[in-house]
Amino acid sequence: MQKEKKKNRWLRRLGRVFLAVLLVFFVLVLFIRSQWGQDIIVSKLTDYVSQKTNTKVEIESLFLTFSGNVFLEGLYLEDIQGDTLVYSKNLEVNLPLTPLVFSNELSLKSATWEGLRAHIKRTETSEDFNFTFLVDAFVSADTTKTTTGSEPMQISIGELDFKDFRVEYNDRFLGIDSQVQLGQLELDADETDLEKLRFELDELILSNTNISYRQTKPFVSTDTTMATMPYFTVSSLQFRNVQADYESIPDEISANLDLKDFELQLPKADLATNDIQVDYLALKASSIALRLPTVVETVDSTVTKAANPAFEWPKFLVRVDEIDFQDNAIAYAMGTAEPQKGKFNPNAITLSEFKLQAKDIGYQPKKVQMNLTAFSFLEQSGLVLRDLTFNTKLSDNSASLNDLSIGVNESSLAGKMTLKYPSVEKLMDAPEQTKIEMVLQEVYFDLKDAFTLQPELVGNTYFKSAAQHPVQGSINASGTLQKINMNRLQLNWGETTQLVAQGDLENITEPDSLYFNFKTIDFNTIKEDVAQFVSEEELGISLPETIALNAVVSGKTNDVIAKATLRIPEGTIAADGRYQDGVDMRYNGNIKVDSLELNKLLNNPALGNVSFLMDVSGGGDVNNLDVNLRTDFTQLVLSDYNFSALQLEGDIKNGAGVIDISFKDDNLNFLAKTNVALDSLNSKIDLDLNVIGADLFALGLTQEKIKAGL
Repeated sequence: MQKEKKKNRWLRRLGRVFLAVLLVFFVLVLFIRSQWGQDIIVSKLTDYVSQKTNTKVEIESLFLTFSGNVFLEGLYLEDIQGDTLVYSKNLEVNLPLTPLVFSNELSLKSATWEGLRAHIKRTETSEDFNFTFLVDAFVSADTTKTTTGSEPMQISIGELDFKDFRVEYNDRFLGIDSQVQLGQLELDADETDLEKLRFELDELILSNTNISYRQTKPFVSTDTTMATMPYFTVSSLQFRNVQADYESIPDEISANLDLKDFELQLPKADLATNDIQVDYLALKASSIALRLPTVVETVDSTVTKAANPAFEWPKFLVRVDEIDFQDNAIAYAMGTAEPQKGKFNPNAITLSEFKLQAKDIGYQPKKVQMNLTAFSFLEQSGLVLRDLTFNTKLSDNSASLNDLSIGVNESSLAGKMTLKYPSVEKLMDAPEQTKIEMVLQEVYFDLKDAFTLQPELVGNTYFKSAAQHPVQGSINASGTLQKINMNRLQLNWGETTQLVAQGDLENITEPDSLYFNFKTIDFNTIKEDVAQFVSEEELGISLPETIALNAVVSGKTNDVIAKATLRIPEGTIAADGRYQDGVDMRYNGNIKVDSLELNKLLNNPALGNVSFLMDVSGGGDVNNLDVNLRTDFTQLVLSDYNFSALQLEGDIKNGAGVIDISFKDDNLNFLAKTNVALDSLNSKIDLDLNVIGADLFALGLTQEKIKAGL
């Protein structure tokens, strides 16, 4: 019984203590919340700061809310010049004191801040800012005493809600002029470890904000190497109506951003291990502009060019599930270059309606993949990328481009391509060893699209004629970059002109050593198509109704061997020869003409059919021309008379020689020797004609029987 009374006595005492503590706390809260208590607290605090800094300090109210938060309203602080340094409309902070006092931990659970105005500046001749007086006032005068062995404070941040900030930073000493006009910043963080640089955020939203930065002096570089690389995760990062302007006058660089709608979902960005994972990246209805200085290339002949380092795959792990860019504008320029309508300028590119959509993007050493589902834009010059899509994979020994579809202006391509190589390093060092397979089942070129890239082509009559019809067809090729087998090349111009070719191309990576061997070249067209380039009226000719050319061609660009046959309704022409354009131009070959109806082609009824075989060889230039000519006519009709017995031979060496023409039959016998001396300024030709006999009546030259001779 006695024990129970003692127990009750202790409970009563404990209750009284607890009630006393509650009463003290309640009185303290009433004191802080009361106008009288706030006036005392604010007066003491502002007087203390004013005395320490000799500046004006004002606070409208400072109290604890019923939820335990600190609420500060109407803070005003001047600098020593009497100008506004800081003004804050209201600030409410949830900052537990126990971790701060006993655990060396600053845990900011939440902060709501509205109406901040800050003006930070320093002059060109001083290293002190206009807030330095605050640091000097509250830092102990004894700076020799140091603390060792203390661990850094642990800082964590929870929820932030900032609104209506205006911050100006004018540092004339370093040449920095910047302003921030913040509409609203919302942050919800799970973990913020400043020591380990680990940041895990649920949400970060920045909206209705304008940021500007202007650099007027050369930037002083500092060592920005981080001992610890940061780690980020963001469930949702959003920018809404955010503008940013950057200008560096010394570097001649400027950039402008207008982000209307940006969103990033970033499950992981571990920069220490270069492991980055993106669920979603979107940019919509936004604009980006960048201007760089003109690059002036200088070559230092005293510097020995270093050998290219061996290729190494970057050590990154990247995964991006989806990219969605729509209705954006992108501008890029160098120096003073400006885009022009109708002329593409690679130094001034302005894109509108920019769209880029991709998914399943992945990168790791020796393995890359991407599925590009949409890519389009309009360029100010008039170049239009209507659409580009493909599915690509890249490894250390192969690359594939499947489901390729590209549309530029009115032109388009569709197909697939595969590359195989020993390694990427070998691909870069010896690309000619790369095996290639390419199938372009759809090739459609509208030649008018070239006017955008080369406006001067508008004045080219032949190109304008060619642009009347598109070029369309297909290409199938395989082999290596050293030797490509053109399995089939088919190109159609309009509906009635076609080119089909099969052959090989060697050394395509070295234009000076390019070698080709086309075993099949078939070209077919009709009169109406040729008439787009050749005027019958101006030349006084009649074009054939159809033209068929079959050829076999091999060699290099300066050494060509060809065998071709041209078939038209008016006859056949076959040629077999070689042309060389090295140190000296050389050629040799033969031409065979079979039953060519000159009367129809040249609109001259006095002409008849012609058939002959001509062997010709030679070379050199005008002053040193070599020509060896032998012609054997089997058919030559002029004014209904057969001149097939005509013999034509020529032999010219170093620009000088003789051309002999002879003819002999029952009605005509003559010899003509022409001495030729060729010169680019003063050529000489001497004709020695010997008519041994001629029956003018039989030749149809007179109506009476007259014979003549010289």
